[in-house]
This record gives sequence, C-alpha cells and structure tokens, in this order.
Amino acid sequence: MENMDENVKKYEELLAQAEKVKQSAIEELLSQKKTIDAKLAQYGYMGKATVIRKRAPKKCRVCGTEGHTARTCPQKQ
Repeated sequence: MENMDENVKKYEELLAQAEKVKQSAIEELLSQKKTIDAKLAQYGYMGKATVIRKRAPKKCRVCGTEGHTARTCPQKQ
C-alpha cells in the first residue's frame, strides 16, 4: 500500500510540474503576442481585416423583379 501511495504522490508531483511548464509556455506566448501586436500596430494593422460586402438586392424567383421575394410576390397570388 505504501508503494501505491508513493506512486500517487509522484504522479501528483509530475502533474504539478507539467502545469508549471504549461503556464510558463502560455506566459511566453502571450509575451510574444504583445510584441507582435505592437509591431503590427506600427504598420497600421489594428486587428482582423474584414471585408464588408454589400448584399445583392432581393430578387424574386417568380417574376424576376427586385424588391421582394417569391414568398411575397404579387404575381404568385
């Protein structure tokens, strides 16, 4: 039973060490991100570039005119 307790204790210590390594890696990555963000800001890049696309006007599939859809088409009724 003592051997099992020792193994559990070693396992918990390894988990704690792994968590410290993981936290250290996260801190390093965040530090790198801050540096990269600062460099990007110098070049005028302030975030994700998004393209705003205008939607095509609604066009009816029944009569082909713009401004309404097939569901509300006056010719359908």
